[in-house]
Amino acid sequence: MSTGDVNISSGAVILAAGRGERMGCSKALLPWGDRTLLEAWVARFREAGVERIVAVVGNDGDAIEAAVSDDLGILWARNPEPDTTGPRESLLLGLDLLPADTRVWFTPVDTPVVNGAVLRRMRRAWVRAADADPEGPGPLVAMPSYRRQSGHPALAGTSFIAHLYEGERGDRIDAVLSWATRRQVIVEVDDVRVVGNMNRPRDYEAFAPPPGEAWDWAEEAAPPADAGDATLDLGTTNPAINAAGIAGATDEFDAPEPE
Repeated sequence: MSTGDVNISSGAVILAAGRGERMGCSKALLPWGDRTLLEAWVARFREAGVERIVAVVGNDGDAIEAAVSDDLGILWARNPEPDTTGPRESLLLGLDLLPADTRVWFTPVDTPVVNGAVLRRMRRAWVRAADADPEGPGPLVAMPSYRRQSGHPALAGTSFIAHLYEGERGDRIDAVLSWATRRQVIVEVDDVRVVGNMNRPRDYEAFAPPPGEAWDWAEEAAPPADAGDATLDLGTTNPAINAAGIAGATDEFDAPEPE
């Protein structure tokens, strides 16, 4: 299982099947600086070296697809029952479009787009965990954590994905983790966005970059390669987020909640 290659994932799934009733519009199409929130998440994963990105949409899928450029190369999956299914079912629909036996990033679209250094940090932590036990099964999942609260995006291993498929309709994603806590790689960061959950306009306003400006306004340099397990200083420069603290944070795998 040992690997020295930090480009260990080739897929990502963005969950965007919720109706956005409390937000009053499709969350995927919310402005995020100079682009939409969905487009910003796609750009973040592309920067991380992800080749195949799936967006799972629901009843407003036609409007979302029409608003996003074909040049982004998004793969589209449609959840035909978004009102009666949960995140697990949407995630499986996305996974169906990705190669088997690969590690996959996933996130709800209503998580604020995190700093790119968070993903780089998570990849390195995964590699260290795998190298520490080269004969073992490898990590189940890697998750960022802010002040000991797990968040998104998550990096799922093949064992995690296999157990998702073995579950039943309505199962919570976090139930997959309950039996294998020692195989979880928890990466502590200082980026409050990993636990953000933009369900309402005030949540969105606290996290969103200024309209029309470069969306990646808070990007900092990558941490040093020898950062080890130290907490990273990836704090945002947006005063509104600093004032908001962790308001709107969500239980890690219970999002997006029914809308």
